[in-house]
Amino acid sequence: MSKKFQKVVALLTVVVVICGAVLAGADTFEETLEKAQKGDAQAQFDIGNMYYEGEGVSQDYSEAFKWCSKAAKQGHAKAQNYVGLMYLNAQSVKQDHK
Repeated sequence: MSKKFQKVVALLTVVVVICGAVLAGADTFEETLEKAQKGDAQAQFDIGNMYYEGEGVSQDYSEAFKWCSKAAKQGHAKAQNYVGLMYLNAQSVKQDHK
């Protein structure tokens, strides 16, 4: 094998190991939902984001708005941004430019 190919293989191996470690530490949807139901703002945003993007669940803007609103009320900046975008784009909420 060429040295360049060996370096590429080594780099890809490191990336795979790091990604695996990150995913292994990630909570399941159910674990995150349990935290969100207990009032954890980050978990509420994470659940809202999952619904917004349709990651691991069916895309559902109503659920995304519900969970992001809960996190936004606790001062979670990204959740506040998502809520604003959902109002702007009339995603599960009535658009109102007043």
